[in-house]
Amino acid sequence: MLIGKRCVASLACAILMLAGGRPAVAQDGSEYLVVATSPSDWLVERMRSGCMAADANLNTRCVIEPSDDINQKIATIESFIAAGGGMGIVLQVSGGGNDAAFMPVVKKAAESQVPVVVVSTTVIEAASPFFGVARTIVGVSAESYASGISEATKANLTSADTSFCVLGIAGAPPVLALANQSVTKAVEELGVKEAGQCPEPVQVQGAFDEAISSAVNELLKAEDVRFVVLPFLAGPELSGRLKEIAAGSDRETIFISAWASPYTLSYAAAHTLLDLRQGMAVDEQREIAPAIQISTGKYCDACDCEKETECKEACSKCN
Repeated sequence: MLIGKRCVASLACAILMLAGGRPAVAQDGSEYLVVATSPSDWLVERMRSGCMAADANLNTRCVIEPSDDINQKIATIESFIAAGGGMGIVLQVSGGGNDAAFMPVVKKAAESQVPVVVVSTTVIEAASPFFGVARTIVGVSAESYASGISEATKANLTSADTSFCVLGIAGAPPVLALANQSVTKAVEELGVKEAGQCPEPVQVQGAFDEAISSAVNELLKAEDVRFVVLPFLAGPELSGRLKEIAAGSDRETIFISAWASPYTLSYAAAHTLLDLRQGMAVDEQREIAPAIQISTGKYCDACDCEKETECKEACSKCN
């Protein structure tokens, strides 16, 4: 669903831009526009995959704005609204600085009776400025985020004498920092203590994987930490590197990663727009469960890794 090279293989995305960058709008209103406020090709690709899965089931078609330029993204939304708005708009937010720039165009869509579904790729609370403006918000609540990590920790407890760290990222939205505090509280309630050498939020100035690996290496050299919580997706390369670091430090550290899956968010958003189009009642907030990856691979047990894309991403033994 990306225009250009990121869209070649997708039937659901084979919708060409009109002259001037305006997306075509299907006469039957089955098309919807997906725009990400965060400049991440990986995120857009995952949202594209979620759209493809939804479109295959719903007989809908999604158009994804490929530009990284905020002004171009806003212009595309305005053109889409002017062309009729199709089935509606999906807008990804994170609670970061780019979000506010999209508020005027979201209000314009609401005034034009074009439904906007906002999806949060951090926690649902990060989208709070859009409550009452967007038609509905989809995301992972801070409570379910914390409880998912707590359950994963509990399933791997082997003794009361264990410790943990939540590895924060410098510059993350304040609401995510608050969510990480909820994680700390939930894990401490299991009788697991916070490690004394937990690092300050990691400054990512170069490659992300390198920054995380360096922080974990320093941590495990200084202290034997049983659980390291990663509030983001740890892909197979990073996950494998972290396991090697733990083994090299003679640690039996378990890494627990939790995130709001862009795939699931876009899939749920497409269903929400179709519900709205069909006149169904839709709450102002729709929660999805957090995706959890645990380095022991236990979360793969119920996955069909040949067919379910999210299992391949979420489960270490499927990668």
